[in-house]
Amino acid sequence: DCLEKAFKTKRLSRNLETPISQEIYDDLRKAVELG
Repeated sequence: DCLEKAFKTKRLSRNLETPISQEIYDDLRKAVELG
C-alpha cells in the first residue's frame, strides 16, 4: 500500500513535471524502505 502510494505520487509528480517536496519524498522513501 505504501509502495503503491509512493509510486502513484512519483508518477503524479512526473506527470505534472513538478517535484514533490523533499519532506514528502523522504517520508515516502522511509515507508518504502520499511516495506
